[in-house]
Amino acid sequence: MEKMGVIALILFSVLLGVLAQLSLKQGMKNVGKFEIRDFASSKIFKLIEEKFVVIGVVLYAIATLFWLVSLSKVELSLAYPMLALGYVLIAIFSKIFFNENVTMTRFIGILLISIGVFLLLRS
Repeated sequence: MEKMGVIALILFSVLLGVLAQLSLKQGMKNVGKFEIRDFASSKIFKLIEEKFVVIGVVLYAIATLFWLVSLSKVELSLAYPMLALGYVLIAIFSKIFFNENVTMTRFIGILLISIGVFLLLRS
């Protein structure tokens, strides 16, 4: 597979991971506060029954399959830093969907990550 095809696989895996995170966040908003001790209580059934949590876990599983295919074709030192694009997308979508506070400092960090991924792809 050519380099662009592998990059497309990696980007698809990253996108699925981002969608998984957004789904998990929505699910946990629906469930409410959850503590470590709740794993040993009946409250764990709220997680299992929450559709957005289930969707998030499934999306992560699918993303992992695409990631494994990618790793079989490209060096880890190229593939892994591309996961940082997920940070960029999460910040943007968190602002849009959850009205989270994306400060100027976070924005500058996102910009630096984007520049880093761009330089990586040129290597």
